[in-house]
Amino acid sequence: MTLALSIVSCADSSSLGRLDYASLSQQTLMELLIDGITANKHTICGSTETPEDISQWEGIDFNENDEIIDVKWDEMELEGSISFQWIPSTVVSFSVFDNAFSQEIDLAELPPGIRIVFLSSNKLYGSISLDNLPEALTELNLATNMLSGTLHLENFPCKLLYLDLNENKFHGSVNLTNLPDSLEQLDISRNQLSGTL
Repeated sequence: MTLALSIVSCADSSSLGRLDYASLSQQTLMELLIDGITANKHTICGSTETPEDISQWEGIDFNENDEIIDVKWDEMELEGSISFQWIPSTVVSFSVFDNAFSQEIDLAELPPGIRIVFLSSNKLYGSISLDNLPEALTELNLATNMLSGTLHLENFPCKLLYLDLNENKFHGSVNLTNLPDSLEQLDISRNQLSGTL
């Protein structure tokens, strides 16, 4: 009898760590988003122990419904990591270039309605998948990081206008025959790519 109760108790507790994104306030989402920042977090939210209301945070713009639409934390000497899965769904522009974020990134975690993402000049590493980018995305800048692996450029969103992947450590050959008609600028220079165009 005691053993059975222990098993049920363990099974029930397995889901306690899961959070329901849709039920979280934008304040909570933003606090989760910056939780991994280890240096200069206070320049965004004031006290790191008890963050200010997001209406007082640095680099955030709101729409007429008081929903966050723009996050701009450029050149703030931020270090650590950003938890992209907590970016509020109302955000259309997210920029954290020229900081010192050091992490792997999963671009599939970006909200579906986001249009502009600038993550350049950080210390991002690991491989990336460009196959599941948000359909609304028009600009993506990942330049000047330490990203690696091969590049698959065949499945971009049809609205993508600008993609900058220069100065990373991507290698191998690339297929440029199936780029979307919308694409106006693609920079894959200063990598370790090979083959012919």
